[in-house]
Amino acid sequence: MAMELVPLGLLNMKMKQEVVMRGTPAGSRVVVAFSGIHWTGERVTASQVGVAAGDWLTVGPEGTAILDIRFCVQTPDGALIYARGIGRADSATFNEGSPLYFSPYFETNHPDYAWLNRIAAVAKGLVEGDEVTFELSQVA
Repeated sequence: MAMELVPLGLLNMKMKQEVVMRGTPAGSRVVVAFSGIHWTGERVTASQVGVAAGDWLTVGPEGTAILDIRFCVQTPDGALIYARGIGRADSATFNEGSPLYFSPYFETNHPDYAWLNRIAAVAKGLVEGDEVTFELSQVA
């Protein structure tokens, strides 16, 4: 049985603010707020709604960054889609072009997008300046 990736589009996130707390019991905490999220794809096009969007990142003592991304987007036809997920990256190099990996799960009550409630997705992203862009795919 082979796994297949079905494209869901690009997820572009503009990073607005960063709060860093070093030396917590879990490692270093980095909270990054997003000021603009845009999802563009054949089946979903949506933009950030609300201001509660960000990454509650933890960096362990060996340098592994654990992503904890949460946000809500709205489609042009009014559907709200909540996304949350975790991921991994090498904290020493992701600002220099090394990839970030993210596994989002989606929730919506809109019937046209209910299929999102039942899928698993994966994303591979790159940081460029104050933006991160993920290539988003459905696992099939």
